[in-house]
Amino acid sequence: MIASLSPGAPVTPLAVDVVHRRDLEPLDLKLSKPVLGQRRFCRPTNQYMKPCIITDPVQWTSGGHYASAADFRIERRLMNVHLRLMDEDIFSRRAHRRSTDTVDPPGLERTGERSWRRGAEGLQEYLNMMRSLDIAEAGQWFDFQPMIRRMNRMSRLRTDRFGVTYRRYRFERSDTLYDIPERFRLAL
Repeated sequence: MIASLSPGAPVTPLAVDVVHRRDLEPLDLKLSKPVLGQRRFCRPTNQYMKPCIITDPVQWTSGGHYASAADFRIERRLMNVHLRLMDEDIFSRRAHRRSTDTVDPPGLERTGERSWRRGAEGLQEYLNMMRSLDIAEAGQWFDFQPMIRRMNRMSRLRTDRFGVTYRRYRFERSDTLYDIPERFRLAL
């Protein structure tokens, strides 16, 4: 597949966030074993549909979410599996550490992702919200097409504070959790 790509717009994968539901998955994560074999749920999102294959020089925006290009191509055969929420305990410790260590630049307060800035109470509310998401029926999978159509229709060219121009779209997440497809269980 990669050999068939022609020069042009950065290639962006589909994306899911692996989500730990401690109420349904009480076992601790064993980092010596494949994560996706221990966690059942994922949440489709375009937040992690980050450019991952480039054929021309680019500048990256904060967090690598965008590249300096007027357009991007979504490759449905690629999947970015994001692991930030793969374990409630690991996420909580990391979020607490980041909330105390992260300092926004002067004049640019609150630039980081909101879930990293939450205090203990806000973090618990966030985890409770994740636990309250609906769960799709077994075997049902998310249709990315409506999300992709909205990304294409609503995206706009932007220039960040460093002068990097890129195509930005609004972040969107599914309100439903889905079973991680069996074919990914031993991949990561």
